[in-house]
Amino acid sequence: AEMEQLKGHLAEVLDSLPGTTSVGFITFGSSVAVYDLGQTRGMAVCDVVVGRHSLEERDMKELLLGSHTHIAPLSSCLAAAKTVVESLRPCAQKSVAMRNRARCFGVGVEVALALMKHEMGADSSRNYGSGMGRPRYRGVGRILTVISGPISMGPGTVPPEIIDGEDHPEYEYAEAQAKRYIEAVTAAAERGGVAVDIIAAGLAAVNVPLFGFLTQRTGGCLLLHETFGPLLQQNIRAAISRVAGHRGTLDVFISPSLAVAQVIGPAGPMRARVTGVSAGNEDDMGPEYARRQFLSSNACEMSSVEFGQGYGFVIAPLTDITSMHVFVQFVMSWSLPDGSRLERVVTKRFDTTSSLAVFMRAVNPNAAGVLLAKRVILQALKEGAAGNKAQAQRLRAATGSRLREIGKHLGQTRETSRGFFTGATYVYDLPKELGPLADALYQLVRGPMLGVIAGHPDERALLQTLFLKAGYDESLLLLAPRLYRQEDDRQFYPVPPVDAAMTPGSLLMLDHGAQMFVWIGSQVDSAAAAPAYTTFIQRMAAKRFPVPEVIVAREGSGDARYMAARLVPLLKDGEAEQEAMMPELRELSPEARMALQQTAFPMDEPSMLQWCRHYFVHPALTEPSHIFCSMAW
Repeated sequence: AEMEQLKGHLAEVLDSLPGTTSVGFITFGSSVAVYDLGQTRGMAVCDVVVGRHSLEERDMKELLLGSHTHIAPLSSCLAAAKTVVESLRPCAQKSVAMRNRARCFGVGVEVALALMKHEMGADSSRNYGSGMGRPRYRGVGRILTVISGPISMGPGTVPPEIIDGEDHPEYEYAEAQAKRYIEAVTAAAERGGVAVDIIAAGLAAVNVPLFGFLTQRTGGCLLLHETFGPLLQQNIRAAISRVAGHRGTLDVFISPSLAVAQVIGPAGPMRARVTGVSAGNEDDMGPEYARRQFLSSNACEMSSVEFGQGYGFVIAPLTDITSMHVFVQFVMSWSLPDGSRLERVVTKRFDTTSSLAVFMRAVNPNAAGVLLAKRVILQALKEGAAGNKAQAQRLRAATGSRLREIGKHLGQTRETSRGFFTGATYVYDLPKELGPLADALYQLVRGPMLGVIAGHPDERALLQTLFLKAGYDESLLLLAPRLYRQEDDRQFYPVPPVDAAMTPGSLLMLDHGAQMFVWIGSQVDSAAAAPAYTTFIQRMAAKRFPVPEVIVAREGSGDARYMAARLVPLLKDGEAEQEAMMPELRELSPEARMALQQTAFPMDEPSMLQWCRHYFVHPALTEPSHIFCSMAW
């Protein structure tokens, strides 16, 4: 059934692509099959490459110099491509667990890169010559892989225990070998200007940290799907059709008293391209651009330039700032698929002040929370915290300590007690302007990126990867979900993201970036509610990539716990605190309050106020927009 679903998705995607799109088909199991798209006899024909070891020159020569057509414009091979899709059959190893079935993924990518390099070189010499005798850049290629498990054959294979987050000395060598191999494949893809997308489907883990390196560095994407349903087709279609700039650079020019301490996002060092230009290889970045562009020591290269991406910069003072203003200039430059190059320059002037009050009024707490969270997640990704509970716990504690330092330096210090041996105990009253910042850090430590909501290390690692490359709005949703409730006028409005909102008469939608949850109260008609929340979700998810997963749960169902786990357990706080964070609770009778308390999902984790107070920080309880970052947009 899953194979039939996949075949239907691929056939529909082929029909949706322009006829000028050049395509090729490769399957990989215990060997790699490269299909001939020049066939007109209604049958699938392929060349086979051994999958147990890396690609050998002899095998590649036989493939490239043969008579078969492996890459062709869709206008001339649509029938052959559909024949290939129809010929796909499920794996014959039905007695073998899904995750252990043969997948020589690495060799398959090697073959695809070699074919694309050969095809691009041939096309450049035949069709893309410029009037000056220099070949014009053809644009990036893309390898899109649909996979249902980890690499289990050939180079890149690791023991399953590593994928499940188990550490053992005997696995270190195999893991290091796999990383070195994937790094080599990644470097080959970067040299060829080929982006690699990996879309996984099924319940088997795929080793996100390993695949994530390949997709991030080449400008591709990595997505996980539990089923082969319609969402898989939507993301395949979106991945193929998305328009991305390539060969991009990002540079920062700043006042002499400042320095760029850290860049966070889908960017890497400029070493390879600077070396290529200095060696006279001007085509590496385009001859005109290489001659005229000045790059500072802050410059980095972007693997791709796409809508929805974002970059974070940590800027540190080198000395005391005596001027009234400082300046920061961002310069982005990238190539379009047609070979033209765009450049965007943004210059910002920042006023300086010695007044803490003036400084606090200028702080954007949501942006500060996102940037702090990105720094923590970047560290988590480097340390492998997705599969290491001890590392994740250390980072959660460090995040709480960071909040305490913020409260100590920017809040009001208040002595609460004094002991004969222990001395004075202080708490820090956080200004109302920083309430959303505290909420952002709380959501970080309990959410799926660092908390226990996500069940498998692959899920956490994928969310961490998406968060680091996401733009501001998308990052804020991945960090702190936004809750909407349908009101009497049938429209959805933001409400505080707390468990007290889950009442029997409510229709709720929780937007958590990569996932959207619909909660239908027991007093709401599911059939009547469906058109309203479907339309609202379509509007909110428009133009997003990846396409969010939608989970609909009715009150009392098993899926309702997934949404409840993402809401702040407000009902753990005192009555006055509940009313400050959700004022509408003041209108409930004591009986209604008691009933709401009894229907709350049991939670082991602390509420936001309890977590903050554990680190001696007391947020100001004024109004929801000064407490929840999802309400401060």
